[in-house]
Amino acid sequence: MQMPLNRHLHYYFNEMKKIIITLIIVFPFVCHAGTITVKKDGTGNYLGIQQAIDHAIWPGDTILVWPGTYYENIDFNGKSLVLGSLLITTGDQSYKYNTIIDGGRNGSCVTASSGEEVSIIGFTIINGKADYGGGINVRSSKAEIKSNVINKNLATKFGGGFIISFDAFAALSNNIISNNHAYLSGGGILVSVDSQADFDSISRNSVYFNFAERGCDICNVSNTSGLDIYLDTCTVLYPDSYYIISINESGTPTNNLLIDIDNFKLTPHDGDIYVNPTSGNNNNTGTSWEEPLKSIAWAYSKIAVDSTDKNTIHLASGIYSDTTNDEKFPLNIRPFINVVGQSMNGVVLDGNRNTYILKGNITDYSLQSMTLQGGPKPKYEAFEWNTKLAWLYYYNHRFLLDSIVFRDSYSKAGWPLVFSNWADSSVISSCSFIDNYGGENLRLNAGSNDTYFVNNTIFKNLMMDTANPTQNSWSFSSLFQGRTIVANCLLEKNNYIAFSKQAEGGDAYLINCTFVNNSETDESPSIVLQDGNIHFYNSIAYNNYQPQFEVAVGEWQQMVHSYLNIHNSLIEGGEESISTVSSCWHDDTLWCHVYYDSTNIDADPNF
Repeated sequence: MQMPLNRHLHYYFNEMKKIIITLIIVFPFVCHAGTITVKKDGTGNYLGIQQAIDHAIWPGDTILVWPGTYYENIDFNGKSLVLGSLLITTGDQSYKYNTIIDGGRNGSCVTASSGEEVSIIGFTIINGKADYGGGINVRSSKAEIKSNVINKNLATKFGGGFIISFDAFAALSNNIISNNHAYLSGGGILVSVDSQADFDSISRNSVYFNFAERGCDICNVSNTSGLDIYLDTCTVLYPDSYYIISINESGTPTNNLLIDIDNFKLTPHDGDIYVNPTSGNNNNTGTSWEEPLKSIAWAYSKIAVDSTDKNTIHLASGIYSDTTNDEKFPLNIRPFINVVGQSMNGVVLDGNRNTYILKGNITDYSLQSMTLQGGPKPKYEAFEWNTKLAWLYYYNHRFLLDSIVFRDSYSKAGWPLVFSNWADSSVISSCSFIDNYGGENLRLNAGSNDTYFVNNTIFKNLMMDTANPTQNSWSFSSLFQGRTIVANCLLEKNNYIAFSKQAEGGDAYLINCTFVNNSETDESPSIVLQDGNIHFYNSIAYNNYQPQFEVAVGEWQQMVHSYLNIHNSLIEGGEESISTVSSCWHDDTLWCHVYYDSTNIDADPNF
């Protein structure tokens, strides 16, 4: 039976009425995002910023924050919102100075890491501390970061001021990013892993006085399209890689930055600079002992690089650390600059178990007469970079470490205390590695054309880490195809292997060296050769755990013959103290070769 027309119309109008009422109720919320107010005096919607974010409903809502200091660590938690001070409603720039997000050293001040599209406008962002992005962490999200002061934040890994990472995007305009610190790369800003930052060329940002072991102000990593960086103010007018750098995934610098700067804070001083951690002041000129600077990091930022006439940073005796003189470790070593302490034991650089102390990314520099100590304890279950004292990275040709004590620090397998890769004509002289714990103390990786020199250096009392007994102290390793010349060195009372030559050939020359009382607690050979050559001249191996020498071939890599040649030396146990292990034999061919000259003796050295 068919419904009468009037009933059809009545049903139709009732349904339309329901739809219209629904649209009247819902449409304003769909089309007009709301404003949620945050006031510390209780007259707003919420007292805290995170409370407001948690209760925001609609994408595009504005969290409007009145002046005051908010001790919070903000996370947008996947919500696309506008977070702003009264600057966004008044245009008054003063609000960015009195509306403060203080992270309390308890994480990033602001985080957007869940695919949000957010705006952060008109704040001072301070005292953040996190592995990634001390001030702001933008990860896999999009952000407008505008008219903020981002200051005094710390990243224990990357991006002191902020980090933009993992396919993220940030539009940056009219921000001041200064006095931030990262233990690894990007003191002010780090852009990494397929991410991009748009630096406004009209309403320009200022980035200055930041510190990091690489790219103190800005570091761009693994971004093949590069960055166009427009700045109102930078630390210097013509920044080199100390201040702004772009690198690929392996850490090699890439030439894909456009840098345009209007103003600068410092004119580099082309001359010597003086630092005193006790009486110094970073507002001084730093050009004499009468007006010294307070920190080495500040001296590195202020000194000019002169490749024809090296400048020197002079260090007064005292303790340099984050607690004594607000030192910023790791130091970002600069080329053609000498850093010289007043005395080997009087000048102490102490990492306070926070981070390592030196990072070298360049060539032609020296550090002399000082003590490095207090490196961080390792987290054995984690992959980490900072368990060491000095990471001299790749291609630090012609460096000099002279009269330096490396002590009271930890390393772990794969991350030696002092680590250098492919650095030709580099010298370690009159140094001491004493009272350290865990993995290796010194590893020198030499390319086929590289030669290292280690002279008059002591390796003593290097012990296992009792927190992880598998981490025995491996004193000194020479790897790969180049040459390591070791002369007049003492290796004494070390828990594990005193010296090893490994991997893909290459030569180690041990001349006038003494190996004594090593390896007894671990019952391992004192000197190990695998896939390379050791030439042992005028040296002593005595009272070490037997065998004194072990010769092997590593099946896990490209096999090469191993040659041990011993001349004019005192070897306890004589030729019988040399072990060639089963890996030396392959397909009935002997790959390990020992030449024990008749000039050697087996006798008591009468120490």
